[in-house]
Amino acid sequence: MADIHSKGMNPAQGKHIPEFLTASFVMVLAGKHLDISINAPIGPTRLATMLPLIQSVTDLIVESAIEACTEKGLNVSCKKGCGACCVQVVPLAQMEARHIRELLERMPEPRRSVIRNRFAEGERRLQEAGLLERFLDTSKLSEAELQSLGLDYFHQRLQCPFLEEQSCSIHADRPIRCREYLVTSPAEHCANPTAQLVRRLALPGNVLATLIHMEKGLNAGASRWVPLILSLRWAETHQDKPAERPGTELVRELFESLSEKKLPNPTFPL
Repeated sequence: MADIHSKGMNPAQGKHIPEFLTASFVMVLAGKHLDISINAPIGPTRLATMLPLIQSVTDLIVESAIEACTEKGLNVSCKKGCGACCVQVVPLAQMEARHIRELLERMPEPRRSVIRNRFAEGERRLQEAGLLERFLDTSKLSEAELQSLGLDYFHQRLQCPFLEEQSCSIHADRPIRCREYLVTSPAEHCANPTAQLVRRLALPGNVLATLIHMEKGLNAGASRWVPLILSLRWAETHQDKPAERPGTELVRELFESLSEKKLPNPTFPL
């Protein structure tokens, strides 16, 4: 688990009425102290606007875990050209589902249509396999049912719509779960993974779980998660809620949820 200490929040310099506060934290990961400074908007902010920040925090956690793993003589097996895990169901936070749709809409033709057709084909195959309705609302499923559903999905061998030449074509924008999912076991075991053969990289914090928890706090009716293959369908039928909370509060909640402890109240010297 990540240990995080708040160093306070200070207004951006040179502004009479600041629009942002710089939130400073010390994150202790695998015994290493990392100083993090984040510009957090003071006004009402959508959680979705913080996705680049959340991706950066995820990468920081993963990099620290990789370093700790290397120091123990283990290496991460994942590399470009190995897309074995890209046939697993990829859970997304709601903001990520909307981001995937926005990302696709910015793509030029004919690439946009090619990717859209891959999504449609995946949905069609889920429908034929009798899995579509179960994936449309995962909030009512138990953990055991979710695991069983994940296995059923894996057996369909549905490739991620963004997988091209066994590599991620949106690597810089890949989902949080894809950033977090790394293995230290031999890569060949990932084609038919079992708990005994596949060793996942141990992380000191679960950012995706934190993100989903925050979304539930902002919207009690939020789904547990959205499958990537259905993200376009979901985003087109679920509008984002208006911004209601200051960005400073969202940043604070993010780090409190990651560390599972309350941070001291920061001071705001205006």
